Amino acid sequence: MKRCLSLICLLLLVCLSPIAEANCGVDALAGTSNKLGKLDIMYSNGCFGGEQDPGPLTKVVTRGLKKVTDDATNESELSERRNQLLALIVMIKGSLTNAMATMDSKWQGYATITINEMASAKSELRNFESTVRASYWFRGQEYGFFEQPTTGTFLIPYEVDIDAACPVADMSNDCRAALESLIVLTRHINLVHQVLKNPVRERLHAIHTELVSLDAEWDYFFNDARSQFWWEFIANNALYDPAGDSLARPPAGQLILLHPNAAMEYVGSNATVEKAYNLVGIIDVIGYNRLRWREDDPYSKWPLGASLVATYVPATPGDDFGYGLMVHVKNEFSFGATRRDTGAGTETTWLFSVDLTKLFLEKSAEAKKHFRSLK
Repeated sequence: MKRCLSLICLLLLVCLSPIAEANCGVDALAGTSNKLGKLDIMYSNGCFGGEQDPGPLTKVVTRGLKKVTDDATNESELSERRNQLLALIVMIKGSLTNAMATMDSKWQGYATITINEMASAKSELRNFESTVRASYWFRGQEYGFFEQPTTGTFLIPYEVDIDAACPVADMSNDCRAALESLIVLTRHINLVHQVLKNPVRERLHAIHTELVSLDAEWDYFFNDARSQFWWEFIANNALYDPAGDSLARPPAGQLILLHPNAAMEYVGSNATVEKAYNLVGIIDVIGYNRLRWREDDPYSKWPLGASLVATYVPATPGDDFGYGLMVHVKNEFSFGATRRDTGAGTETTWLFSVDLTKLFLEKSAEAKKHFRSLK
C-alpha cells in the first residue's frame, strides 16, 4: 500500500511539474485576459487528460484503458475487465487526494466534491445493471463540472473563482495557484470521463445483458424442459457442439432415449371403468423434444416433442406389452396411443402421462458447467 501511494505521489509531482506540462501548463495562459477561453482551447486540443497531455498520470491511465479488451465471454472475465476499470478510477482518486495538498481551501472543497462523485462512478461500474453516466463527467457548456439535471447548476462552478483570482492579464501568484488547481481538477475529471466512456464498458454491459438472458435460457433447459436421466444427459451433451464459451445458447432440443415413466392407459373396449383404466409403465425408446427459443423471452415457445414408446401392463388380459407413439406438449404432458392385445383382440389404447421425474432428477453444478462448455 505504501509503495502504491509513493508511486501516486511521484506521478503527481511529475504531472504538476513545469517540464511535464511544457505545452499544456499554466504558463501558456500568461499574457491573456481571457484565461478561461484560452484554457478551453487547450482542453479541446487534448490537454488535461487528453491525447496531448504529457502528464504521466494521463499516460498511465491511457495505457491501462488499452489493456481493457472486449473479449470477455463469461462472468469471470467480465469481472476482470470491470476490475481493471475500477482500478483506474482508484488510481485517479488517489492522485487527486494527494494533489489536494497543493490547493487552498476553496479548491480542496471542489476536489472533495470530485472524489465523492468518483465513489458514485465506482458504484456504477460495479453494477452491470446500472447506466454509467459518462456525460456527467464532461465539462458543461458553461464553466462548471457536474451539472445537476433538475436545476442546471453545477456542483463546481469555477468561472467566478478564476475571474476573482485573475482580474487582469498579468499572472499573479493567486491567479497561478487557482489555474493550477483548475488544471489538476480538470485533468482528473477528464480521466474519469475517459474511463467511463470507454467503449469496452458498453460492450461489457451488452455481454452481461446477454449472459443474463442466456443464463435464464440454460436454467429453463436444465430445470423446466423435459427431465433427463443421466444417460440422456450424457447423450445430449455429446450431441451438443457449442462455440466453447458461456455465450452459446442451449441446444434447440432434447434427445429422448430409453426414458422410463408411468402413464394412465385407457382401453375403450372394456365394459367397466375399473377395467377401462390401467396404470402402466412406459419407456420412451427414442424421441426428440424441440425447444424453440424466443429472442425476447428466456422460455421456449410451445415446446413440442414425440417419441416411440413401449408399455408394460402386467396382470391384465391379453399381452403385457404394447408399442406406439407419444406426443409431448409443453415439457409436462404427454399424450399417446399404443397397439396391443387387450384380451378382446389387438386394439388401440390411449395414454396420458405427466413428467414427474424432474421432481427428483437434479444434475450437479459441475455437470451443468461441463455441458455449457465452461472449462
